[in-house]
Amino acid sequence: MKKTRSLIVMVALLVVLIAGYALWQLLGGFPTQSGETTASTPPPATELVKFNATDVNRVALANEKGQLVLEPTWVNPTPTPVPTPDPSATTAETGTTVTPSPAPTPMPILTWQLQGGGEEDLSQDLVNSLGNGLLTIAVTEDLGVKTAEELAQYGLNGEGTATAVYTLKDGSEVKVVLGNKVPATTTERYYALNQADQRVAVISGASDYLMMGKLDLLNKDVIGLAVEDLTYFSLKRQTEDFTITGQLQKAVQEGSADQWQMESPVVWKGNTSNIQNFLSEVVQITADEFFTADQDQVNRFGLNKPYYTITLGKGSEQKVLLISEQGSTDKAYAMIEGSSYVFSFNRSVLTQTGLPALDFYDKFAALVNITNVGTLTATIDNTAYVSRIFNPTSAEIEQAKADGKPEPKPAYTLNGEDANLLNDRSENLFTKYYQTLIGISVAGFDPDAKPLAEDPVYEVVYEMRNQDPDIKLDFIRRDERTLYVFKDGRYTGFYCAEADFTRSSNVDEPGVKLALQNLQEAIALQTSSSGTAESQATASGESQGTITGESQGTPSGESGATGTTVSNAG
Repeated sequence: MKKTRSLIVMVALLVVLIAGYALWQLLGGFPTQSGETTASTPPPATELVKFNATDVNRVALANEKGQLVLEPTWVNPTPTPVPTPDPSATTAETGTTVTPSPAPTPMPILTWQLQGGGEEDLSQDLVNSLGNGLLTIAVTEDLGVKTAEELAQYGLNGEGTATAVYTLKDGSEVKVVLGNKVPATTTERYYALNQADQRVAVISGASDYLMMGKLDLLNKDVIGLAVEDLTYFSLKRQTEDFTITGQLQKAVQEGSADQWQMESPVVWKGNTSNIQNFLSEVVQITADEFFTADQDQVNRFGLNKPYYTITLGKGSEQKVLLISEQGSTDKAYAMIEGSSYVFSFNRSVLTQTGLPALDFYDKFAALVNITNVGTLTATIDNTAYVSRIFNPTSAEIEQAKADGKPEPKPAYTLNGEDANLLNDRSENLFTKYYQTLIGISVAGFDPDAKPLAEDPVYEVVYEMRNQDPDIKLDFIRRDERTLYVFKDGRYTGFYCAEADFTRSSNVDEPGVKLALQNLQEAIALQTSSSGTAESQATASGESQGTITGESQGTPSGESGATGTTVSNAG
């Protein structure tokens, strides 16, 4: 019984002690000497400084790159005009005209001005980003208030690595000092000091803003031209003694595409696809870093003797880009002629600057659509091979359908013989022959040569059946392997490989002579078969009557082959 009573007393005493401790904590613990309770420790700050732009007059930034002064300004957007009341719009209840409500007044837009900027290539977006970035300097670790001796250990005595002085509207100033980089960290972290309260912290992202200079605010889109706006270009390479130039020719007919015309080193039709690829790369060059372009810097980066000089034209506006030899595997240096700055850029973005000069040109001596040709004459080894051609256009086919006539079929002849023949692989032998002729390609430049249009080794003449001008090609001996190319009696400045005529090693890619030989052999075989068929028809006709045939789709003025052969491709 006594033990139970003692246990009850002990439990009651414990309850009293717990209640007393809770009350003591609630009242703040032991009183201080002044009779007040101690305050709790404030949580660490999350920003070293934080301002509203409306409270700031200016921010002065100083570091090893120089000094920048930024001032916040506000731009009032153009308000939306109030619509004119529509008299026809009335309310159902009152019959009065409905007056539109005015659009809300747009809020002013914050923008930052760089004092004394005066840079023609200054990026306002980068200036705004810097001004806004300096308004708040976030803290990754708050180190608290430090003594002068401790500040020296952090590199925060004096001006440190960089300073930002905020001048506020109330006339006060707040100075932030950037100190040493925090050692042994994987990310860029620095010590920083707010001199107003002598508080030290570790900061990360804001350190980039504190170390920016004027060159960091230049527009990195150094070309500033769109490829579709370009009307002229030139490319001069250190390794060549000529300049490649081209001029855009606007399409004359609606629905046709613009075409680049090459002007140097030879006047000729350009390869628009290759030119567009080249120009697209150049206009997309983006600067990584800028440097002041004094003469020492220009010489240092090799821009006094540029490896590439590229001129881009947009009407009367031109930009000349000077590019050095590759600085490293991924970096090169360049400048816009007349600019105050050199810049580095990623060299790998340029893959077309080394394009062979010939690739800027349309390489075909004459790429003529077969539907436009009426007569083709090829003179080979002093023998003329004349072909009459009828290959209907889509318009002619549609017109025949509209007139209720049979669909016109292709028809080809060679020296009066039907040449619309197939080989055992169902390939049309005449079109293969035609393709070898239009496939003759220029192989190189020789603009300084002065050949005469005499004694051509080969001659090809396209006589058109539409309104296009006829085309005559002459191929004059240059050396044992190449031929000068003349077009319509004028030396083009190009030469071609004679192998385009004589190649015989690949039956799938024959030269002109082999394709012609294959066609002639098929014609001879057809003539022989036709002769046999005619003899049989004559013999049969003596006892049963004469069988007559009528060919369709032959060119005007040509007789079609009579009879039937498995090689005929009507």
